[in-house]
Amino acid sequence: MPRLPPSQAPLPPAAKPAAAGEPGASTREMLAAIDRFLAAPLDATRNDTTRLSRFITESPDVIVTLTAQVGRWTTEDVVEDARPLLLLGFLAGNAGSQLRSGKKGDDVHAGVDGVLKVYRALKTKRVTSPALDQLLELEKQGKLSAYVDAHH
Repeated sequence: MPRLPPSQAPLPPAAKPAAAGEPGASTREMLAAIDRFLAAPLDATRNDTTRLSRFITESPDVIVTLTAQVGRWTTEDVVEDARPLLLLGFLAGNAGSQLRSGKKGDDVHAGVDGVLKVYRALKTKRVTSPALDQLLELEKQGKLSAYVDAHH
């Protein structure tokens, strides 16, 4: 079973909310942090992932809906250590889209794009997911958007 570096291990629950109120947690800085994470998720530190998770879940500027389908994409038949990163990929992709557009509203397509960015990186560590492999195949065929619309 593939093991991820300790910095990628599941995170314990946050002791207290902080990121949204932290000095410097501006939208521009968080967008930069989201972009860095999605570009190189395996390089993210525990502090990076905790800060992003807190900002996204506590920000009044974004709303991300976690449905059963999102849960399937981020957990089904995936090694446990990879699950938090895949979920953060969905959150980061979804929230980043909202922050860029200035429009608060769940963006499932951007969330799926974020999950797939993280999954591509995880595949280099031999992490596999039949559900995400299916999404990659649909993306290659140009059918991903329609699939997401029909199954979310």
